[in-house]
Amino acid sequence: MQHGGGRPCGSQGCQKWDAGNGFCRAHGGGKRCAIPGCDTSAKLRGLCQKHGGGTLCGVPGCERGAKVRNLCSEHGGGKRCSVPGCEKLDRGRGFCQKHGELVGVGPPRCAQPFCDKKAVSRTKELCAEHGGGRRCLVSGCQKIARTQMATCLTHAKGTQARG
Repeated sequence: MQHGGGRPCGSQGCQKWDAGNGFCRAHGGGKRCAIPGCDTSAKLRGLCQKHGGGTLCGVPGCERGAKVRNLCSEHGGGKRCSVPGCEKLDRGRGFCQKHGELVGVGPPRCAQPFCDKKAVSRTKELCAEHGGGRRCLVSGCQKIARTQMATCLTHAKGTQARG
């Protein structure tokens, strides 16, 4: 631990600081939401953001948490793309998804002409619609495998029912 102040988290191998009750927030330390059954960290007034403990978006009827300028990201709060004139949200490293791709920062796009979807193949060349990603292991099924059992969602439901 740096500078010798505070206590380390009581969870084995964790390098974070004790936030209360002997553990960091990630391992259950600190104050928890006062709503029965909610195990989220409390923000304000003993409540988590979801239960009214944080600042909510200033737009009437919006229940999302405020980011910047008392607004949620949907209504204009949050960090914006650093490209002049672009009002889209920053998706990382100061750029929106479109401008991040132009400078090589965002996720790769499908190599199929006129396709703007995210590439998901192991080589990061094709989107799921154009053949990228794993396919369902059930014979004859061409859907995308979305479970740990390497099946599509339709066949995953069938395997759970059989088990």
